Amino acid sequence: MGSHFEVCLFSFANGRTAGLILDSGASQTSAVPVYDGYCVSHAVVRSPVGGDLIAEQCRIMCEEQKIEIVPAYKIASKLVVNENEPPVWTPKKNLPEVTKSFDEYMRKQVLEDLAVSVLQCCDTPIDVEFAEKLPSSPFCFPCGFSREFQADRVKIPEGLFDLSYLKVCLLHIINDIFETFAVWGR
Repeated sequence: MGSHFEVCLFSFANGRTAGLILDSGASQTSAVPVYDGYCVSHAVVRSPVGGDLIAEQCRIMCEEQKIEIVPAYKIASKLVVNENEPPVWTPKKNLPEVTKSFDEYMRKQVLEDLAVSVLQCCDTPIDVEFAEKLPSSPFCFPCGFSREFQADRVKIPEGLFDLSYLKVCLLHIINDIFETFAVWGR
């Protein structure tokens, strides 16, 4: 999030002079308290986890469930299949060679679409029983494969708040968090 002024404006835009503004970007999440129209700058907390971590957790989930991420630029045509059936698609012919970074970018776009369409952030800490009882949410991948996602759709975003929900321990993130708390004395 930008300046303290912008944070206060965001609070005012929601009809409040006090609140906690939570901003989650690609590489960090910050919580900025606003009281009586002023930013409480000494109480701002930042964490080095954000949307990129969510996309990575979606990638890991897809790998575990043996879901192949095929970017749309590789697909010439596809057939409609029933849920959880293997996709039936035809690759584009004479596709020009693309860089590895472009291919990774396009795969990440699919994962971000999955995250936006399926994931749900709860307003209270979740437990496993609660997560299992939530209704499922369907998603159709560009290749035609479709699946309903259940507990993972709340567990993945919960990793922003509770690191025990992360499927793979990303050491650099954990180290950044501990260094941050050591510097701030919390």
